[in-house]
Amino acid sequence: MAERKQATNDEVLQQLHVLQTQIHDLQQQIANQNKSSAENLSIKFLLAEFNELGEFWRHTDSRLENSLNLYLTGSAVVVSAIVFLSQQIADVRLLLLVAIFVSLALFIIGVILARRILGTALIKAEYIHALNLIRRFFVDKDAGITPYLFLPFADSPADSSKSSGKTFRPRIPANLLVAIHVWNGLLLGFSVSVCVWLIVPTLPVTTIIATGVVVAAICIGWLGVTARQEVRKRTNSFESRHRRIG
Repeated sequence: MAERKQATNDEVLQQLHVLQTQIHDLQQQIANQNKSSAENLSIKFLLAEFNELGEFWRHTDSRLENSLNLYLTGSAVVVSAIVFLSQQIADVRLLLLVAIFVSLALFIIGVILARRILGTALIKAEYIHALNLIRRFFVDKDAGITPYLFLPFADSPADSSKSSGKTFRPRIPANLLVAIHVWNGLLLGFSVSVCVWLIVPTLPVTTIIATGVVVAAICIGWLGVTARQEVRKRTNSFESRHRRIG
């Protein structure tokens, strides 16, 4: 009787052990399913984010191109109109007043355009960096896709040993900005020279021209300095945010 009771207890313990094993396996399976579901959700989110960032990048680039084309077209039309008016208006002072007004208007629009080009370039650089980070996520998941990626990918922000992913190096259209700054400086210098001539017509021509050149040089230098300061400010801000995330 005692042996039978002992056998029954052993069977119960064995069944309990089997049941505990099954429960543990079931919990592990549920955890794996939850992990897989969360991972699939993350992948779907990153793919959607990648598409959105790409669309934002294309939209931003299109707006910049349209603004630049509009400004160049407007400048060409205005210059042509001034040349035409110079043949129609006999009063030189009136013509110069019109030229001053137009030059100052183009100067203001040019400064705004230069700021917009700079801001757009910085935003596009942030978009590209974000896209590269998403590429890095998939490279970390499967390193075998690396040879098939033509565009670069950034280092993972979570890996402190890889600092290149945390370095923000925006590509600024320097030649375009310099051209616009020079054009803006010439417009302002021309306006100041004409104003000086209208106010003090007895001044030597060389003095009037020198005044315009100095004003243009100061304007070009000021625009260049402010552009570099803006790039440095945005770069430091980006790297600061990225360090907090990492």
